[in-house]
Amino acid sequence: MMTQQEIQTVFLEMQQLVKNSDALLVIFSQSALLVDQDAPSLKKALDGGEKSLFNYLNQALSNRPYTDLESFKLVSGLVGLFDRLVMLYETEGQKQYREVVLTLAWMMADLDAHLDMIYENASLTDLIAKIAGDTSQLTVYDGAAGMARVVHAMAPKQAVLREINPQTATISYALCQLAEIEVDFHVQDSLTVNESSHQVDLVVSTPPFGMRIPARLAADNDYLKMFNFGNNIPTSASDSLWIQQALFQLNNDGRAILQLAPGWFFRGGYDGNVRRWLIDNNLIEAIIYLPENIHTHTGIASCILILNKQKEGTNIRLIDARGLADSHKRTSKAVLTAASNQFIAELLTGDKKDEAYCKDVTLKEIHERNYELVVNAYFTQALDVASWDLDQEIKALDRYQTAYDKAREEFNQLLNSL
Repeated sequence: MMTQQEIQTVFLEMQQLVKNSDALLVIFSQSALLVDQDAPSLKKALDGGEKSLFNYLNQALSNRPYTDLESFKLVSGLVGLFDRLVMLYETEGQKQYREVVLTLAWMMADLDAHLDMIYENASLTDLIAKIAGDTSQLTVYDGAAGMARVVHAMAPKQAVLREINPQTATISYALCQLAEIEVDFHVQDSLTVNESSHQVDLVVSTPPFGMRIPARLAADNDYLKMFNFGNNIPTSASDSLWIQQALFQLNNDGRAILQLAPGWFFRGGYDGNVRRWLIDNNLIEAIIYLPENIHTHTGIASCILILNKQKEGTNIRLIDARGLADSHKRTSKAVLTAASNQFIAELLTGDKKDEAYCKDVTLKEIHERNYELVVNAYFTQALDVASWDLDQEIKALDRYQTAYDKAREEFNQLLNSL
């Protein structure tokens, strides 16, 4: 197996070969998969030069799902990129080649600012995988899959993945193939497409924060029919819709692990009705309050909501992880170490007990607090309220809304072309 230093050297070579950083990951993921599936044919095409390579790409990609041939036309250096990948494949063998190219893909994602909405940092990925536990015999659903790194970390028996952005889907699908994950993959808006329940064992998702959705696009969907909240859905209720959609996708014994912005845990109106319904029906197993500044795209803190259709007991376990992060040397972002993640996971299972970080809250206490689940109601740790700029965060959310609207437009164009 290549050392980390050798992988870093290859990574720098890839950056030099593909000058257009915006297209690096989508080109790399497709190229790596093509080499993995048919290195001899690619090597033969490379012998004929750039024109021969493009003829091969035209033929090879035209019959494959979730490809982006146009991205290859945006860069120079493709012959060198494929030469290096073929050499890597022949030197390392298929098994180690796959491990190396997946490592390279995550390294590229770490450096690509355009992936803020589709990529979660490694420390959160590790935490969610630890919370999920052994998923080797489970079917997992993610309706906002992004690059599906959490699914890669969990290695489930099968994954049902949905992603609205076609280019992100191209990357995600290629990486799933390289990781040999059995996947049911579709490009779609999970909140507006009326899809049957897959009756999965586990739903894991980090949906976009602050997303607004026209209620009329989701109002008649089956995942809302199990609830009696009416059709008066505000455009700001996307968090609740993701929760309802997750419950709809689960089987009768299933769990859901959802990462949400903190507003859902105290807002009234539609969100408050959904929160009250979850509490009254004993579906909330636990909440983990995460540190601020842990996400690549915003400094706002988030919370992990864990739902369980076969929950034992009636208490809700609350874990305050706000003070458990370190600061990343390069980005200054908050990072949960492996030790912190293990500590959180053991607090969740009850293997460790520490009242400074973990409390089992009764329904009576929650009722007394008007069904609010905001962290300050249950933990007294002081917050650094000056660590983020409200104006900047609002501007950031506006940018992500624009990106979402653009992705929806691309998705609709894709549907119209079928």
